[in-house]
Amino acid sequence: MPEGSQTSLLATVRAVERMAPSSTDVRLFGTISRRRTSRWPFVNLPIAPEMIMRLESVATIERAILRVLDSGEAAYAAGLVHRADAAQRSDPAVCAELARWTNREVDAVDGIPTPALGPAPRDPSSLVRDFAMGGPVHRRRVADFEPDPTLAVLLTEGDEPADWLRAGQALERVWLEATAAGLAVSLLTQPLEVSQLRWLGRPLAPLGARPVGPSFPEAASWSGPRAWPQVLLRVGNALDSTPPTPRRPVDDVLTLASPGPL
Repeated sequence: MPEGSQTSLLATVRAVERMAPSSTDVRLFGTISRRRTSRWPFVNLPIAPEMIMRLESVATIERAILRVLDSGEAAYAAGLVHRADAAQRSDPAVCAELARWTNREVDAVDGIPTPALGPAPRDPSSLVRDFAMGGPVHRRRVADFEPDPTLAVLLTEGDEPADWLRAGQALERVWLEATAAGLAVSLLTQPLEVSQLRWLGRPLAPLGARPVGPSFPEAASWSGPRAWPQVLLRVGNALDSTPPTPRRPVDDVLTLASPGPL
């Protein structure tokens, strides 16, 4: 985690011995190049219960909890998303930042090119993140989105930097597992980005019937008020494929050094 002036440091990893990857590691590694953020309409059908159980299970490997929301919780979450979306659209700083990161040229190394924005929702109340903020985009198509999206919330026990890193690791596993199963995923994190609204996500935290496996047995002792929503996901079967977005060179984000003392 960040140390002193090293504000861009996420983590230091020390390799102490070579271990053969598990079959699961190999399988998920093979899906990395296919992982996308899909801002396209999904099929308006529920996800199979066994698939939900699998996604919930892999989140516990990283000491997090994934909960698929019921209809009442999903409606509550949708209300938060719309409130946060309206707040961000009226914030000049947020609009300026999004403008810098979208509509990138084809040779850009980061950001979101126009084809990856997905279609504009015909119904403005559709639950999909529109990085164009409702503005016109040349040659962007319009589409109808599913009226009853499957939403899931990723929770951690605490809300400190280590919990945020843990949430990212859990999100990686859940997303790659979903990709391997042919599912599409997108993020609806607007309520978690607006400080005045973030605490309103806490009603989604009570865990109810939650998965508890051998890798994370202490999850059974979590109480609702202690769990923190970190990510809100929309999951389903996409009606169209999403083109890849650019990625920075590995050298920009990873520094290799000789091993020091443990």
